[in-house]
Amino acid sequence: RPSPLVTRHSSLATRHSPLATRHSPLATRHSPLATRHSSLATRHWPLVTGHSSLATRHSPLATCHASAIT
Repeated sequence: RPSPLVTRHSSLATRHSPLATRHSPLATRHSPLATRHSSLATRHWPLVTGHSSLATRHSPLATCHASAIT
């Protein structure tokens, strides 16, 4: 006679099976999107980094400019 844990696990697995089946084609359909998004993110990352360092470099200028106005 199987243990209660095994029985419970088995019924859970049976209940989740249709979900898994439905999820699978969705995952397959979204996979190319994920790949494309990933490569876009990689391509734009240097831009983000470059923008960040520019902002840091211009920060003292902005401070200086603000004090000159007031």
